[in-house]
Amino acid sequence: MRLIKIIFFLVLSNAIIAQEITESKPDNSIKNQFETLYKKSGSYQEYKVVKKTAYAKLQKNVLDTLKNIESKVVSQQKNIVSQKSNITILEEKIKELNNTISDLSDKQDDISLFGLSFAKTSFKLGMAILTGILLFLLFLFIYKFKNSNTVTKETIKMHNDIEKELEDFRKNAIEKEQKLRRKLQDEINKQRGV
Repeated sequence: MRLIKIIFFLVLSNAIIAQEITESKPDNSIKNQFETLYKKSGSYQEYKVVKKTAYAKLQKNVLDTLKNIESKVVSQQKNIVSQKSNITILEEKIKELNNTISDLSDKQDDISLFGLSFAKTSFKLGMAILTGILLFLLFLFIYKFKNSNTVTKETIKMHNDIEKELEDFRKNAIEKEQKLRRKLQDEINKQRGV
């Protein structure tokens, strides 16, 4: 049991010590390098004395940083120029697409008939008016046809009635003529026989 307590104590103390020990990463910014150089430099009267090696190292770091920044600036400028050219190309494509869209919408709004282009609304209105006129003419034709058919039937009926009357008149006339001829023949026969 005692051994377990000792092992537990050692593990716990090791964890606490491990948390306290942290590797501090040195700050390599230019500002920090100047401050470190200033702190490490010695003083002579009112002047600070700087080691040449430290000054050379700082100068090298500053120049490297400036070259790095300059290369990043050049890279960013190239990137900006490239993006501007891409933007220009995309704007031209957008203009082309907008023109295509407007052409298609114009074509969609227009109807071509016999080589003539009409707006859809005008075409639909014209077709509705034409359909209305044709329907009116159709109903007028049907009305006239029925009216003419009725008149024709009445005329045929009248014609048949007149023909029947004429036929009756002929029969009556023939009968009268036959009666008159018989009477005449009878009279002639009487006159001869007298």
